[in-house]
Amino acid sequence: MKVLVLPSGNEDKRNGAYAAAEALPKEAVNENSFFTRLELVAPAGNKSGSGSEESGFGKIAGEILAGQGKVYAFVGDHASSILLTELIAKQSRNPGLILIDAHPDCLKSIDGKKDWIRRIVDEGIIRPENILIVGARKFAGEEIDFLKSNRIRRLDMRQIFSNGIDETADTIMENARQWDAVQVSVDMDAIDPAFAPGVEAPEPGGLGAREIIALVQRLRNLRNIRIVDVSEVLPGKDVNGITAKLAAKIISEFA
Repeated sequence: MKVLVLPSGNEDKRNGAYAAAEALPKEAVNENSFFTRLELVAPAGNKSGSGSEESGFGKIAGEILAGQGKVYAFVGDHASSILLTELIAKQSRNPGLILIDAHPDCLKSIDGKKDWIRRIVDEGIIRPENILIVGARKFAGEEIDFLKSNRIRRLDMRQIFSNGIDETADTIMENARQWDAVQVSVDMDAIDPAFAPGVEAPEPGGLGAREIIALVQRLRNLRNIRIVDVSEVLPGKDVNGITAKLAAKIISEFA
């Protein structure tokens, strides 16, 4: 299994992508899994969005997808996740996205910049009905309006706590089986800060470590998963590396 790393231009997020990647071999050995480490596509000091880095990352990921393989990636932030979304959209007729995140990521700022889910919808990269947001628990008013007007499906934390992990997994998988190819994008802030403190925007009331692992262990049975990316690990806010280790655990459980 090859694991790609595409850091962010933000130094802490860049280091976070590397920290999660560096935690992977140790975690993989503990799980009796075999990982082929891929040379890091973006050397330290490069910024996400630079042509050489982006094209190198995209080339390798595209080759894996073209060979019917699966792409596993640690990314600094969702500005890198969307590169993978664009790839899966080019190679699939009916792709879908499962976003596990504390936030729906569909704001539009005053200067016109858009969160990645809003970009995906506005640019027609993936159909809005093929997007499922899991674990959200903080919404801006305009985000709620955007989700409703575009009929984007979601399973908020209130529903997850009410229904339990097994029923939540059933619902996610029922939706995902309708798509040709699936990208699962995990923002580490989906997890409660008690278990993942090293994130940019921690929100209380999230998934526990055992719950996210149980959810992943169910979702990995989906045969149409083509991409898994994990983002937003910030070592500067982490405690004893537990966020990076959990990020590595999530990737290893998907393998």
